[in-house]
Formats: sequence, C-alpha cells, structure tokens
Amino acid sequence: MINFGHRQPASPLPAVMDPEQAAIAGDALSTRSMVPIHYAGYELEPYYRPVRDALQRFQAAAAGRTYTPRPLAAGEAFDMTGEGDP
Repeated sequence: MINFGHRQPASPLPAVMDPEQAAIAGDALSTRSMVPIHYAGYELEPYYRPVRDALQRFQAAAAGRTYTPRPLAAGEAFDMTGEGDP
C-alpha cells in the first residue's frame, strides 16, 4: 500500500506486484532470468510498507518456472548481456 500525504485517500492497491505476481510475470515475459527488487532494505512508514518474506515467497513461486531467479546481494551485479538472445 502507498500512502502519500499529497495523494489522499491512501491507495488500497499495492504499488508493485506481489512476489507471486512477479513470478508469473517472468513466464508471461518469456524471460530467462528474473532479478527481484524491493524485497529488503527499506521501510518508509507510513508511505511504504514492505511485503513480509517477499524474497522467500518469490523464490517459492518461481520454483519450476522457465526462468532462473537471480536475487542479488547489495552491490552485486548481474550481466544480462545476451539474456534475450535465442
């Protein structure tokens, strides 16, 4: 949920996909890799409330799908060059 003072009332809808929706999106986009974001590292109460267990939920939902989940540690990079090539 997002709740900005200048945007009232607060939205009852999520500002981003939930982990399970993100896992489905990877298949819909026919991607080879999924790099999850927004799963740790910040809370901005009352504006943004992080999803509990987001990374674990994404990894569970991504299990057995056609792409490789690639969560990155802070500062880690992933070279996606060629990821979209047949």
